[in-house]
Amino acid sequence: MAHHDIATRAQALTLKLILQLDNKQIEALTGLKPSTVASIADKALERGFDSHRRPPVILYIHVCDGPRSGRPSKQKDHKDEVLQTAISGIQRPRKRRRLQQRTSRS
Repeated sequence: MAHHDIATRAQALTLKLILQLDNKQIEALTGLKPSTVASIADKALERGFDSHRRPPVILYIHVCDGPRSGRPSKQKDHKDEVLQTAISGIQRPRKRRRLQQRTSRS
């Protein structure tokens, strides 16, 4: 499923399961293909969406992206490594002792 913003998914879910519009009308209103609308509706129902509840409640969990499969990105590790290298190369300035100037009063 291509990425669509949360608002568009919630709109499609409302049109499909609450207002019960057909796929052609939903496609005309949202630009989402019928297979995408069906996928959004199926996932929302799997995640606990109740289309018979009044007033209807669409939660973020009903329309959010699911977890991605595959190996996690290594970018975070690489960024941490670069940051540590940069920090270790920086020498901290030494603190200077403040010399108290004695002024003699005449």
